Amino acid sequence: MNVFWVFWQQKAVISVTMRDEKARIKAHMIAVRQSGVVSASVEQEKGLIEVVGEFDVVVLTIELRKKLGHADILTVADIVEKKEEKKEEKKEEKKKEKKKEDEQPKPQSMMVTYDPSGFRPPPPYYYAYPVDHYEYAAG
Repeated sequence: MNVFWVFWQQKAVISVTMRDEKARIKAHMIAVRQSGVVSASVEQEKGLIEVVGEFDVVVLTIELRKKLGHADILTVADIVEKKEEKKEEKKEEKKKEKKKEDEQPKPQSMMVTYDPSGFRPPPPYYYAYPVDHYEYAAG
C-alpha cells in the first residue's frame, strides 16, 4: 500500500531546551536539514525555533528530542497568500476561459492499445543439453 503525504506551506514554532550556543547551533542545523524547510530562525533566550516551509512538524520535533532533549510543538499555522495576488489570478483565469469558450476544439482520433490480461506473456523457454566435445572430435 502506497501512502502519499501532501504538505503545504506552514509556519511552526517549537519550544526546545537550549543551554548554550552549541545547542542553539545544533537545533538550527537539525531544522535546516529537514526536507522542505524554507527558512528557520532560533531564539536562544526564549528557547524557540520558528520554521517555515513544506515539512512534517512531528518528524522535526522527534529529531530535536533525539538530539537535544525536551521539545514541544507550540503552534502550527498555514501560510495564507495575499488576496491581491488571488484577484489578479482570477482576472487572468477569466480571460483565459473566455478565449477557450470562443475556440471550439477540433475532433481528434486516437488509437490506444490495451492488453486486457494485465501482464506480459513469459519469454520462450530455451533448452540446453550438454554435449561431449571429445566424443565427436575423436569419432
